Amino acid sequence: MKGGIPLVGMMPAALTKTEALLRAKPPKGGDAELRGYSELPFATPAGPPADRFNRDRRPCLSVSQEETAMNFKYKLSRRLAISRILWALATSTIVACTVVDIADSTADLSKILTLPTTVTLLPDESQLFSAYGITTAGDTISVPVTWNASGGDISPDGMFTALDEQGDFTVVASAVDRPQVKGSSMVKVQAALSLLVITPRNVVLLPDEGQQFVVYGRRNGDSVVVDVDYSASGGSMTDGGYYSAGQMPGTYAVVATEALDASTKNGNRKPLADTVTVTISLIPVAVVEVSPATADLAEGQTQQLTAVTRDAAGNELSGRAVTWSSSDGGVANVDDTGLVTALAEGSATVTATSESQSGTAAISVTAAGGGPLPNECANPQPGWIWCDDFDLDRLGDYFEYDDSNGDFVRGVGVGVDGSYGMRASFAASQVSAGSLHLAFGRTPQSYMRPVDDGTAEYREVYWRMYLRNQPGWIGQPDEKLSRATIFASPTSWAQAMIAHVWSGNGAYVDHLLTDPASGTDEQGNLQTTTYNDFANLRWLGAVPGATPLYDANHAGEWYCVEAHVRLNDTGQSNGVFELWIDGNLEAQSTGMNWVGAYNEYGINAVFFSNYSNSGSAQAQERYFDNIVVSTQPVGCGTVGTSPSN
Repeated sequence: MKGGIPLVGMMPAALTKTEALLRAKPPKGGDAELRGYSELPFATPAGPPADRFNRDRRPCLSVSQEETAMNFKYKLSRRLAISRILWALATSTIVACTVVDIADSTADLSKILTLPTTVTLLPDESQLFSAYGITTAGDTISVPVTWNASGGDISPDGMFTALDEQGDFTVVASAVDRPQVKGSSMVKVQAALSLLVITPRNVVLLPDEGQQFVVYGRRNGDSVVVDVDYSASGGSMTDGGYYSAGQMPGTYAVVATEALDASTKNGNRKPLADTVTVTISLIPVAVVEVSPATADLAEGQTQQLTAVTRDAAGNELSGRAVTWSSSDGGVANVDDTGLVTALAEGSATVTATSESQSGTAAISVTAAGGGPLPNECANPQPGWIWCDDFDLDRLGDYFEYDDSNGDFVRGVGVGVDGSYGMRASFAASQVSAGSLHLAFGRTPQSYMRPVDDGTAEYREVYWRMYLRNQPGWIGQPDEKLSRATIFASPTSWAQAMIAHVWSGNGAYVDHLLTDPASGTDEQGNLQTTTYNDFANLRWLGAVPGATPLYDANHAGEWYCVEAHVRLNDTGQSNGVFELWIDGNLEAQSTGMNWVGAYNEYGINAVFFSNYSNSGSAQAQERYFDNIVVSTQPVGCGTVGTSPSN
């Protein structure tokens, strides 16, 4: 058949008019409906004009006069319509019928249908229009047309482009062969948006809080609804404009960008956008707690203060900046970490401030050398764990006392001001001349008998002793004096940390120094397996003192030697190791990672030793007195003249 498509087979007799209904939904132009076809469930494809058909026979494709008069729209392109027909022909058994020959149907052209029927555009946007012919019989046919428009620009193929002029314009398609047959569509050209606005403008949120944003556009001075796409940083954003703040404080942005219609060509027009800031703030600090709240120090001593910040509900807030200040820096100075140094007799208030909230600690400083020394254990002070002035025999309270076959013994007249003390006698080349091993707090073995109730977990201790070397004393490298430690194993003498106080070597052979070592890795896993397991210790850096206690100029005098250890908090490097001689700070290490996150045991032992790695240089003696172990600074008492020997 000329210009037609052969139809093979018979139409199914059971096919109803309702079953033959075909609908399509084009963009923006509204629903297009192909309806009223009596036999076939598809529309006649656009194509060459059909031959005239025999009027006295019912055609396969026909539309009643009433159906022809209905509002007829459809969005199927010619190629899509043809492909659907071919598919239908290939998969259906069609009854025999009279085939419409539309080869010369332009004579029956009734009207032109243009799609879309109405469209709204902004300046510089474009819309492609299409046109189809409708015959008097209601068939759709392909018809060459010419295009005209009452405004804007339109191309020969039906591409309409809106210009700056606003208003309603008509797009007209006229049949080339029959120009009196026309079809038209309406184009509404409205002003482009001049502004896009997000509200609210600036928002402050706490973590996990949310904010609903609303966007409107401005056109010709009026506020209009506009479609936008959202993007945001610092949190999440829904398509509807709801922002949920994340956990990280900072200043972030919420951006709304005009969503251009994908069904139109937007030319060079850039979408409008607007941005607002969202500040995610930390939960405010309501309380600053300073610990300890009071401290009594002797001149030259130090006290590490800590500050804890809390919110209004009492929850601890981490990572908050804290600044420290002293009401009288001449009495007690405080550094950026909260370490207080006692400088002169008097009192001062140390303040920790965070986000306009403050907490305080009261500091009292006494002059160095004040207070009684002999028989001081009769008047124990707050924080003291142990005191031994040797005026009473307490040697049985040490869990180990090594008298080195009588070389290290308690005696009268050898202590401060001629009181009782401990005498250590070295023979030439003798390595060890006895020791005192004191346990306290919770220990891992019953053998390590504590001098207190054995339940405390000490994270901070001070220990003080008086030391005197005989006149003419000759010091040797690496002579042991004292150490604090953590015994950490129920089956061995493995140590989690050791705070050594001993003499140095080389230029510091006559000086005491602090030489800290950790028995854990940086995370806090115990590494040592035995006592003095040097191969598995993590050495943290020795610091020498300033006073050469072991040289000839200092021999024969009593010296007050006090050390201080504070373990680091879990996850922080804020440990401390300090040494004072006669109340003067001579060695200090801060910012230390003593034991990582280790917390199974606290500091639970202090040793006082007479031990020389290379042996004593000669036969000589030295003396101990007034040992105190405390959770607070001890300080130095009044010392009289040295006893004659």
